[in-house]
Amino acid sequence: MSGNEHNVNDDDRPGLPATVNRRVLLSWASLGAERLWPVLWPAGGIVGLFLILALANVFVYLPAWLHLIVLMALAGGIAWAVMWSLKRTSVPTRDQAVRHLEQSSGLQHRPLSALEDRPATGTDDDTARLWHAHRRWVMHHIDRLTVAWPRLSLAARDPHALRIAIVLVIAALVVANWSEVPARLSAALSPGLAQGNVPATFEAWVTPPAYTGEAPRHLTAATVTQDAAIDVPQGSTLTVRTHGDASAVLRVNGFGGSVPKQSRPDFVPAGGDARDAKLLIDTSMQVRLSLNASQAANWRFTTKGDTKPTIAFKTPLTVTQAQSLRFNYVVKDDYGVTSAEARISLNHVPTPSNRKAPEPLLFDLPLPPAPARDGDATVFKDLTAHVWAGLSVTVTLHAKDEANLDGVSTAVKITLPERKFNQPLARALIEQRRSLARDASSAPLVAKALDALSIAPERFIPDGRIYLGLRTAYYMVARARGGAEVSAAQQLLWDLAMRVEQGDAPQAQAELRAIQQKLMEALANGAPEQEIEQLLAQLRAAIDRAVKAMAQNAQNQNMPQMRGGRVIRPQELQSMLEQIQNLSRQGSRAAAQQMLAQLQNLLENLQAPGGGQMSAEQKAQSEALENLGQIMARQRGLMDKTFREKQANEEAGERGGKPSPLKGDQGKLSDELSEIIKKAGGQDPEGAKALTRAQDAMDQATDQLGSGELGSAGDSQQQALDEMRKGGEALAKQLLQQLAGQGVGTGDGQGAGENEDPFGRPRSSFGPSFGDSVKVPDKVDIQKAREILEELQRRAAERGRPVPELEYIERLLRRF
Repeated sequence: MSGNEHNVNDDDRPGLPATVNRRVLLSWASLGAERLWPVLWPAGGIVGLFLILALANVFVYLPAWLHLIVLMALAGGIAWAVMWSLKRTSVPTRDQAVRHLEQSSGLQHRPLSALEDRPATGTDDDTARLWHAHRRWVMHHIDRLTVAWPRLSLAARDPHALRIAIVLVIAALVVANWSEVPARLSAALSPGLAQGNVPATFEAWVTPPAYTGEAPRHLTAATVTQDAAIDVPQGSTLTVRTHGDASAVLRVNGFGGSVPKQSRPDFVPAGGDARDAKLLIDTSMQVRLSLNASQAANWRFTTKGDTKPTIAFKTPLTVTQAQSLRFNYVVKDDYGVTSAEARISLNHVPTPSNRKAPEPLLFDLPLPPAPARDGDATVFKDLTAHVWAGLSVTVTLHAKDEANLDGVSTAVKITLPERKFNQPLARALIEQRRSLARDASSAPLVAKALDALSIAPERFIPDGRIYLGLRTAYYMVARARGGAEVSAAQQLLWDLAMRVEQGDAPQAQAELRAIQQKLMEALANGAPEQEIEQLLAQLRAAIDRAVKAMAQNAQNQNMPQMRGGRVIRPQELQSMLEQIQNLSRQGSRAAAQQMLAQLQNLLENLQAPGGGQMSAEQKAQSEALENLGQIMARQRGLMDKTFREKQANEEAGERGGKPSPLKGDQGKLSDELSEIIKKAGGQDPEGAKALTRAQDAMDQATDQLGSGELGSAGDSQQQALDEMRKGGEALAKQLLQQLAGQGVGTGDGQGAGENEDPFGRPRSSFGPSFGDSVKVPDKVDIQKAREILEELQRRAAERGRPVPELEYIERLLRRF
């Protein structure tokens, strides 16, 4: 059979070709989509309403029963809407699909239907040929069949375009709550699951760093608005605690160019049904809290950084009469200074053999009572034993706070005070020590000098221990090869010089200063009362030992004296110690610290730079004053005897003219006064003249006693006493002026008035002994402080109180 015959046979076959049937099927699907699309409305609108309610988290606020009813109503509404829509539509037939394909392909006269037709009459040859020609013509014109896309439109069902509004609302809610969409949809489809946490509860508070001393700040959802900000110290911790089975999310965002280290802190179990999330607030940030897929709080935090502490000299750096440095300084910081130190640097002049400047000298400074936010303190530092004594140095004060920020004072240049030695051997040892300090390479020359000083020890070194120490120092210096060996030799030379000059007194003074420093630090750091009591007991014992050593070195003084000749008695020192103890017990640590500083100042001004040593002439003058006092006492006794003898003679009726047996005693006193005039007269002409007049009055009284003129003798004796008092005051004043010129027994105290002591306070005869510079709390203040303390202790014992409140109370108790 030929190809033409085959094609004719295919075209003659009844019905539609396979390719056309496939296009008819596609046309049926397109037409079905057009008819079923309206079924989505209003059912789709009900589904959209459900999504809006779910994403808006409305269901979590409904009771479980109402939530279930709403879900059932929505489901019923969707089912009804679908059924209602299906009733108004039908499934397209094949004929309708064929007609739809013809229309979409632009075919006229329904050619596809013609292909399925059959001839109605018999099939003779002419009729058959005509029918076959018609089919071939139709097949030729259906090669370009096109299936049109379905025309989907809900305009007829939703003429107001509500579907567009629903889609926009759903899109906005998804974008706003993207991370919570699954949780919200789950809660909406689970009646009763989310309602167990409604209303969800949370607690939030910001805890500042402990060193700030600030109380925690509680936060609520209404603490701030969207545009407000909470100012907190940098390094604070935000704690958020949720209760119940709440789904909580904490989101952190920076603002103002800041980038927080944490973006989403995790909630961890905190006991029971509580869960905690902690966030370090190290920069400005915005924190949002969501509970059960709903925003519960929104806070914005700004941080305030810690400022540098400041420290400065409150009064100029001064040198006491004991050659100690007096540091009186003031510190300030927003949250409190934690440590302070003095830094002393040598004003070094490089030399060919010593180009490197030595390391600065550092020592800690006591602080005001904690927290040391604003206050002053005083400390004395004896650096006369340091190798830089007598050299130019620069002093700076440094203060640090909890954030390790460093504050520096203005630099002060000063010549480091040095001890003045009177003994030639001591001066020689100190000079060699200073040579080593200036240049360690001078060790060979220093060794030769020490070897020379040890020649003929029986003549120049009375103490065998000093000689042995001197030989040891010689060998140490001669063999020194490094800084440590040179330092050890320098310390030994200092110890030897002090032994030569003062004996055991320096050790007692060093112990006293060490205990004073410990007590000052204990008061500043809020040490327990038991520790304060122990340090005060040690201070009493150290004061006794130091005063005894000072008196022993002075030899001619029964008690140490202050400027102006005022005698410091043990009762005054004991009274100050008792006041320090009472102030500490009452909780007034700042006042106790100030009182201790005054006691330190008092004790420092008792000691002379030269160890209380006086020249031979000054010792003779001091002995003369002591003997003069004894003569005056005996003269008063002799004058009393003269008066009683006169009364006895008058009662017996005896008249004058009979020599008195007191004549010899009066003559002896006159001779002893003559010796005093010889010893002290050359130092003070005015005093010597007064004593000479006193001697003349004594001689006149002697003659009057010899002639029995007892009344006139008594007058002469009184005149002698008056003149001796004047002469004694003149000699004492002269001696004190000499000692002041040498720095012995005087200092740079503030008080220089006639009625003031070395501290500028009124003397005991003109006012209180200790002045009013220290505010001592009265009984009312003490009672109020005790009541507050007892109330704080009572509340601290109630452990059921909130944890932040208990922590705040504990900080207050530590400050007390």
